[in-house]
Amino acid sequence: MVKRLILLRHAKSSWDDPRQTDHDRPLNKRGRRSAKAIGTWLRETGITPDLILCFAFAWTVRRPDYVPVLLVAAVLVVADMLSLAPPGLAPFLTIIGLEQLRSRQGLLTKQPFAVEWGMVTVIFTAMMLAERIILGVFMVPQTSFGLSVLSLVMTVIFYPIAVGVSTLGFRIEKVKPGDYDPEAR
Repeated sequence: MVKRLILLRHAKSSWDDPRQTDHDRPLNKRGRRSAKAIGTWLRETGITPDLILCFAFAWTVRRPDYVPVLLVAAVLVVADMLSLAPPGLAPFLTIIGLEQLRSRQGLLTKQPFAVEWGMVTVIFTAMMLAERIILGVFMVPQTSFGLSVLSLVMTVIFYPIAVGVSTLGFRIEKVKPGDYDPEAR
């Protein structure tokens, strides 16, 4: 297996106003072109956030009754087949992860978002490590550890966006103690 180290640098920024700090400077034309190119390369390489996981976990924390675990597993089995991944491993680990999160749902309703994000990050990390160990035991070829970590980081970074879309776009909010939800089973 070939190992790769991916070094990324910020895109070229505009120096039209030298008083601006690095963080406040917009990208210039070359920087926008470069950012688009690196985004395309990351997508083609397969380093993208796992959107199914992000939304399934975000909804499980907010409304566990809205997330049929077996349906998520079925969607992931189809995704495994389409991407030629070992079928069944990701759905199995996702079910375990979702059930771990579901069992802590009562605790997470009272906690700030940072605690939820930390808990989800730990579960995502455990899932990634378990998958690598299981594939390694059975000597199944896999991507480099660095690419797996980069994909994990992208998924963890995307999680708050999934929560925002779920909360603001779909109006799926955490169940508070004593709330009644007529749409729940």
